[in-house]
Amino acid sequence: MTPMAMMVTIWNERSITRPILRLVEITQAIAKTGKLDHMIEVDVKDEVGHLASAFNRMIGSLRKANRVMRVQRDIGFALGSSRDLTESLNSVLENVLFLEGINCGGIFLVDRNA
Repeated sequence: MTPMAMMVTIWNERSITRPILRLVEITQAIAKTGKLDHMIEVDVKDEVGHLASAFNRMIGSLRKANRVMRVQRDIGFALGSSRDLTESLNSVLENVLFLEGINCGGIFLVDRNA
């Protein structure tokens, strides 16, 4: 192998093969565990870097979708398990505040006939 061919091989291994193998490794870990706590380090702006950035955005979207589903489940459970309106509304409020990352809030009931 010529020195130039060796340099190209090393460059390919470092800039293409290694990052893609890391992406495959993390994808397999997520598939196995279901945990979305993995992210890919993005240190280049080439196609591999764009792929890693897209992967990270996808993981972020999946995390948010999971939070929304958990909150919807919790709200449904709270509404179905309580006969007390105040308790149900408090549970709904707590879940919505958590989902949106808000520290405080309130629910106001208005009598339209008043």
